[in-house]
Amino acid sequence: MNENAIAFSEKYLKIAFTPPDLAWNWKIRNKLFKDFFDRYNLDKYVDVIEPEPAEEDELLLIHDSKFIGYVKKKSETGIGYLDYGDTPAYKGIYEDATLVVGGTAKLAKLILKGRYKKGFNPQGGFHHAQKSSAAGFCVFNDVALAAMLASRENLRVAVIDIDGHHGDGTQFILYDKPLLKISFHRYGHFYPGTGDVDELGEGEGYGYSVNIPFPSGAGDDAFEIA
Repeated sequence: MNENAIAFSEKYLKIAFTPPDLAWNWKIRNKLFKDFFDRYNLDKYVDVIEPEPAEEDELLLIHDSKFIGYVKKKSETGIGYLDYGDTPAYKGIYEDATLVVGGTAKLAKLILKGRYKKGFNPQGGFHHAQKSSAAGFCVFNDVALAAMLASRENLRVAVIDIDGHHGDGTQFILYDKPLLKISFHRYGHFYPGTGDVDELGEGEGYGYSVNIPFPSGAGDDAFEIA
């Protein structure tokens, strides 16, 4: 057994939560990842874990029951959007969303048990999903779920988000919780438009949201200063 693991399923290659005209871009990234992984025989160094769907009681740690039920209903009909026009519904989207989020959750639980030191889910990172809604091609928030699973073990938790977009969903799901969130992101007229330095958290979570907004075109020098 190796010290590190990834969560991966062949089903990942068929999953995309984008509008149809953008799905190719999402799917090709996972295909390129798999091709690279196989070409260089990286399974000698990293264990491959088959993801399992997240349980509903796990989803309830980060989302409300009404929203979960809404996704289930949309998954049956396959009609419309889960948000205001970014994330289209399709038949089976609930099963796909719980599978990819479950991959991150499974890695987190194995790490917490001491089986692995590090884990990576190439189909994860759904940091725009909110407590009560999907957003920005994100259905359920696997980042917030992993943080909550770790916090239940009384561990100090830090979520460090270096995506170009602010991790608004993760921030606001955990906004009142004493779990550190640090986000480096482009700010201004850029999706989702949140992540100002004065978004600090609330209640027990006050001071645990740290936003480091960058202007368009910021590079390595800006990161080094930050």
